Amino acid sequence: MENPHEKDQSDALARIISGVSKLNSSIARVNEIQEEVYSRNLNLSVVSEIMQNYQASVDYYLRESGAMKEPFKNDD
Repeated sequence: MENPHEKDQSDALARIISGVSKLNSSIARVNEIQEEVYSRNLNLSVVSEIMQNYQASVDYYLRESGAMKEPFKNDD
């Protein structure tokens, strides 16, 4: 005796498999983009660290040379 719902179940399963396949492709693309963003953020982090070190060096030089002045205050 054949299952009367077998065709419907088979069609539903095919749609589920197709949907999961599309989802898998989408997630793979999101992962690629996320890796790219991470790489760019890492580069930005390196530049930020370089700038912080440069600022610390400038501050040290200005303090040691006596050339550091108080920041300008605008009293409007």
